[in-house]
Amino acid sequence: PVRPDVVRISPLEVASPFTRQSGAALRATGYLVQPYFCRPDRVMATDGRSFADCLAGLAASLQQRLDHHRAFLRDGRAHLEIISSRGELEARWPAFERTLDIGSGDSAPEPLEYPPDLMRMAADNGSLRLGALHLHGALVAAQFWVAMGQTGTCLRCWCTATSGGPAT
Repeated sequence: PVRPDVVRISPLEVASPFTRQSGAALRATGYLVQPYFCRPDRVMATDGRSFADCLAGLAASLQQRLDHHRAFLRDGRAHLEIISSRGELEARWPAFERTLDIGSGDSAPEPLEYPPDLMRMAADNGSLRLGALHLHGALVAAQFWVAMGQTGTCLRCWCTATSGGPAT
């Protein structure tokens, strides 16, 4: 039989015996095993639902926070930009690098070329969703999502070193 190049098994409970045993078995057959952790609040199954339907299905506490922050968008203090094409990414990325704290945050240390290279691949296959939040005309935060099939996964979050995101 032909051996697959990639085996993706998800989602998995990190501490489960199955996860440990399957990782060990794959390693024993020569596979490089790369566990990938994604916080549960950064994966959303869309199941063909519209954005409005997905939003309506969020926890009440999150909906209340979003309602509070929508005031920034309604009164013009904030602007949300969604970048999905390679051309948009190439045009906007230099401003992201200058403004956002790309080298820190909740991601593991990695080469600075990694995020934009990964975003270029996502843009090329139509799955890039890079949300950029501007407050009072200045870029203050971004989230890098990949939308594939019926699922959106947030891979990175960045904000300016001083902003921490929108504040009241």
